[in-house]
Amino acid sequence: METAVSQSPSSSFFEGRVSEAFESLASIATSGPYVGREELSLTDKLAAIALEAGFEAERVLGQGGMGAVVLATDVQLGRRVALKFIALGPHSEKHVEDLKREAERMSRLTHENIVQVYSWHRAGDIVFFAMEYINGQTLYDWVRREPIVSVPQALRIIAEAASGIAFAHDQGILHRDIKPQNILIGPTGRVKVADFGLASSIEEAWAGGGSVCGTLGYMAPEQARGEAFGPSSDIFSLTATLYFALARMTPFGRQRDMEAFFYANKNGLVQNLEDTRRDLSPGLLRLVSRGLHPNPLRRFADADQFRRELERVLMDESSSSGLMLRRRIREFFQRWALAIGLLIGFAIGGFVVWQSVNSGLMDVSQEPEIDQSQIERRLRLVDRYLQTSGGQLTMRAFERRNQLEAARARGDWQEVDRLMALIEAEILGPSTEE
Repeated sequence: METAVSQSPSSSFFEGRVSEAFESLASIATSGPYVGREELSLTDKLAAIALEAGFEAERVLGQGGMGAVVLATDVQLGRRVALKFIALGPHSEKHVEDLKREAERMSRLTHENIVQVYSWHRAGDIVFFAMEYINGQTLYDWVRREPIVSVPQALRIIAEAASGIAFAHDQGILHRDIKPQNILIGPTGRVKVADFGLASSIEEAWAGGGSVCGTLGYMAPEQARGEAFGPSSDIFSLTATLYFALARMTPFGRQRDMEAFFYANKNGLVQNLEDTRRDLSPGLLRLVSRGLHPNPLRRFADADQFRRELERVLMDESSSSGLMLRRRIREFFQRWALAIGLLIGFAIGGFVVWQSVNSGLMDVSQEPEIDQSQIERRLRLVDRYLQTSGGQLTMRAFERRNQLEAARARGDWQEVDRLMALIEAEILGPSTEE
């Protein structure tokens, strides 16, 4: 027998139920801040209903076709709460007591990884629950914002959620609608599972029974087929949520053709995670494969066993990540050491070349090596020539001699060499000997 997924009512249906509930409250019509106001918004009406129950509404956190969530303050206790308003359907009346009993059971379900339900209220065909307010984000939003989801972080989040689910299973309570939107991450990183049992109970009551409760893409195949489900169904949904965190899509791919998507879900046609993430360890891939097995008996025995396996894989992944990090740090410093060594080598080589060039220039500036005794001898020849020449070339000879002395004084040996050649050519002659 084919079973269709239950459809949520339209937002106009919810708004109509809220208006009826608002008008049914006699005290609102005779007193309070809303007396005399002709036009009230949906938010105003929700605030009025909340105030009647002792809650001062602040703002609407979210709204859907079936209800809304409002941030409010418990006037008596002074604590902030999230009020979840849900409209009852045409077949809900006979289930109201069941809803109330489940809410009361949830109010006694206290665990660090579960959003606590404080109280249950009803106004006409509107029921609402006062729940613990978590000022954080959903796992869905976190995955969408992260450029690359860290595997250890994803495992830690799901392990904490599994701890809360295991506790609820021990108390005989199933979630029945685990998905990324129902896993909250607080400002300190604490993970809490929301809507434990309540959302699916409301859906069941609204549809009058015989419907499939849950979310396509995350519900177990037996749940999608409308068959009996139990703790292993929640384990499947939690594994599907882990799959989403790692692959950014459900185990059955992305929703394009609803009929094909539903067919894949109810028959357990899971896509291979390794095709999407090549960097996952074999241990993690085995865990996901087992948690998503189409046969409930082939999955983990219970949520606590699933949690322990998650923590074991997390430890392995963290160790691998630590080793990889240390290896990358070592490679980083090795590359920098090599680069610095090369820079130092180039600097030393450049300095040596510079010194060599400068030394070479100094040597060039000192060439040729002038024989000082030869200069003295030739100067004496110049003087002797001046004394015997009868004054011929006296001015030129004195000019050359003075230029030679000046060049020697300033160390310009090239000029000295040039002047000596001129003296020999112009005054002494090429073959003059002492």
